Amino acid sequence: MLPAPAPRIRRVFYSFHYADVNRVNQVRQSGKIRLIDSERVKTVQDRSLWESRKSFNAEYLRKSISKNIVGTSATCVLTGEHTWARPWCRFEIARSLLNGNGIFAVRIDHLWCIGQRCYGKWGPNPLDYIAVGKDAQGRIYVYEYIDGGWYKMESMSKQLMRWPKWLAPVANGYVQPLSTGAPIYDYDSQNGSRLLLYWANQAAKAAGR
Repeated sequence: MLPAPAPRIRRVFYSFHYADVNRVNQVRQSGKIRLIDSERVKTVQDRSLWESRKSFNAEYLRKSISKNIVGTSATCVLTGEHTWARPWCRFEIARSLLNGNGIFAVRIDHLWCIGQRCYGKWGPNPLDYIAVGKDAQGRIYVYEYIDGGWYKMESMSKQLMRWPKWLAPVANGYVQPLSTGAPIYDYDSQNGSRLLLYWANQAAKAAGR
């Protein structure tokens, strides 16, 4: 029996909260995603630098994030304790939807942080708080969950041209959370150092990329 073919190398955008950068670097340094990461215009550290530099205005950040998502086919949300609530992470997910990317999340809270000398704390799935929905006229937008309700995302108000292939459709006036169609994995317990490339490939294929 012939071995299964290796998954196609994908250009992946990594979204994460800056406070998790030490754990993110452990994922990068595993040596298993460098084939993907080497194709990106920016490294994950570059993205974290944007969020940490308060001198950068919001419009600059939006343009920088949007530019670097173009040319990718999958977006990996590296998930820690507070990722779900970070505005720039939410914006990156929304722009990934506009780009037609496949999306998946990977928990990194079980990884040891050398700088803080501790393991991370569990956080909610960020994909529970972002949705794609249709307004009363059937136009498709990205929504976010705020204070008990779903609202159109103000930071990414552009209309989506098509419904994501990997997400079950809804009727006009309803939304579908991304977590109903996008998987979440655990980097530590699910052998992420070996399978991250496969997860990215599956997400891109599900999006038709």
